[in-house]
Amino acid sequence: MQFQPMAGILLLAVSCLIGCSGNGLCTLHGVVTIDGKPAPEGTMLEFQSLSEGGSTAYGTTDAQGNYEAMFSFNQSGIQPGEHVVRLMPAEVTVFADDGTRLPASQNPLKKLPARYFTEIEKISVSSGSNTIDFELETDK
Repeated sequence: MQFQPMAGILLLAVSCLIGCSGNGLCTLHGVVTIDGKPAPEGTMLEFQSLSEGGSTAYGTTDAQGNYEAMFSFNQSGIQPGEHVVRLMPAEVTVFADDGTRLPASQNPLKKLPARYFTEIEKISVSSGSNTIDFELETDK
């Protein structure tokens, strides 16, 4: 049997479309809200893999609370499997709708329960594209 170059290219293309990317990473994105409103821009999430030898991924919210898991500074993605999700402590400047800076006392991150910095929840990332939203609530 003779190897056909086009068949090899087609096989490679199909294998990249099935499951995660060729580098073994899947996509994970979603929205983080606090009391129903988008989390402040710059809110940081950590996705710690529970798999032996697994790597940690990170995400940072934009102004609408959207995040995307990043495997490294320049590579998006996350390894498939179980992960513990937690907030990462960070100083985030929060702005009012008119663009003025809000005092730190009005930063919703300061009002979140400490447990969110230990574990928000455990998630399961599967092959392909994953969308997981996090609805956080401040201490009342």
